[in-house]
Amino acid sequence: MSIGLGIVGLGPAGAAMLGAAFGHDRVSVAAVADTDIEWLGPGAGEPRRYRSLERLLEDDEVEAVHIATPTPMHFDHVLQALAAGRHVIVEKPVTATAREARELMTRAAAFDPVVIVGHSEAFEPYVQAVRGTVASGAIGTPVTVIAEKFTDWMRRPRLPAEWDGASGGGLIRRQGVHQVDVIRTVTGADFSVREAKVRLDQQRGGPGTYTAWLSGNDGVSAVITHDGVGRLSAPGTRRSTQDTDEASKRSRRRELLRRVLEERSGVRLGEADRERLLVLGTDGEIVAGSRQVDVTTSAGTRAVDLTAFAEGRHAVLDELIETISGAKGDAHDLAWGYESLRTCEDIERAASLAHAVREREPSSPR
Repeated sequence: MSIGLGIVGLGPAGAAMLGAAFGHDRVSVAAVADTDIEWLGPGAGEPRRYRSLERLLEDDEVEAVHIATPTPMHFDHVLQALAAGRHVIVEKPVTATAREARELMTRAAAFDPVVIVGHSEAFEPYVQAVRGTVASGAIGTPVTVIAEKFTDWMRRPRLPAEWDGASGGGLIRRQGVHQVDVIRTVTGADFSVREAKVRLDQQRGGPGTYTAWLSGNDGVSAVITHDGVGRLSAPGTRRSTQDTDEASKRSRRRELLRRVLEERSGVRLGEADRERLLVLGTDGEIVAGSRQVDVTTSAGTRAVDLTAFAEGRHAVLDELIETISGAKGDAHDLAWGYESLRTCEDIERAASLAHAVREREPSSPR
């Protein structure tokens, strides 16, 4: 089957999904929508251009909608699309709060269309490869998972609302959800938070680094850490300044979108990111990064061919189509999105409690 896709919200996430959809043989890009659309000039042919989700939903060729609007809008926009009979891909985090995500699950149950939560790093080729290796039993039963990430996320253009936890912002909700999704995907477990700590970013005034120690419901343990201040991201890509004004952010998103529309091809976000995923099992280990996955057992070390796996956003589209057709039953649905966001909120609470305790402790005598 093939599907007509509409994309609402043409920031980096929407532009990246647009590029992936152009290259997908079972997707046609029917329309796009954004409040800042006039600068593109008059549209000619596909995709058609609209200024609102409401107008896009009037387009009969749009069968599914990718919602890449700001997180506080996800709740209403998902329900609008479902009420119009459209299938949905909603960007992470699924909503601004776990409470809101639970309510969305309840209200969405009244509608028939499918909802997929993505994009998340859990769809990336290296994570798919690790998941498949674990599922095969090659390393036995997973005992410990360690996920590390080093980015310049705190230095990228941000508006004030993007730092507000109540609006789904901040490093833990916006990026921690990637790592939580990854460890849940490769282990099949849900996690509780034992402890969490943050390091404040002096420039931004909020958490720029977090580390969380987690326990899985099947006995596996995990440690996730993300430093977003930029000094440990890939050399040659670190930002020494930060653009926080709306004009700078708009200029960057326009440049990215224009490139996608002109080239009709995908773009990779977060090229400065450095990530590592380790899975320690009873019978072996996996060491993975975005470009290489090595599996070590008593038989030796072998590399997994990552070209056998679809690019991340392409994989999101695959999952949507397979779920609609009934070929896939374990999709990253609203319940999945809720659980990952709940874990991130628990990390925030644990980190806040740990910080408050440290603040109350008397200074050690010199």
